[in-house]
Amino acid sequence: MSLGQNSKDLLGTVAAMLSNRVELISLEFAEERERLVSAIVYAIATAILAAFFLLGLSFLILLLVWDSPYRFAVIGGMTVIYAVLALLCVAKVKSLFSGAIPFASSIQVFKDDAAKIRGELLTAPPFPENRSSASASVPASNNNSSKEV
Repeated sequence: MSLGQNSKDLLGTVAAMLSNRVELISLEFAEERERLVSAIVYAIATAILAAFFLLGLSFLILLLVWDSPYRFAVIGGMTVIYAVLALLCVAKVKSLFSGAIPFASSIQVFKDDAAKIRGELLTAPPFPENRSSASASVPASNNNSSKEV
């Protein structure tokens, strides 16, 4: 094989590798966008429905205890319960965003590619394997000459 052919093969391999990586990134980007849009839509719907539910439940409880001397304690208790639930929701949202790293597969593939390239460049022999017999005889003569000296 000539140097030109090797260069063409190398460029073809690099182009194919980059094409695969771009496809992977675009696929992951579409998945992340779809996941984020779904999460936003469901979060908004959940917040609206939960607000209506809690508002109705609060009014029902207040109507039931309005004539009792404990109405202020009930109002305070409901406020504390809503605050605790809100804090739990905030903690859940934080855990959702801290758990998943966007484009994790692409990042890992790029890291693997870089490691392979570094490993191949560091461990690749300077000559092709079919010349190993010729290169093996050179160190043997060097070893003999170093023993003589």
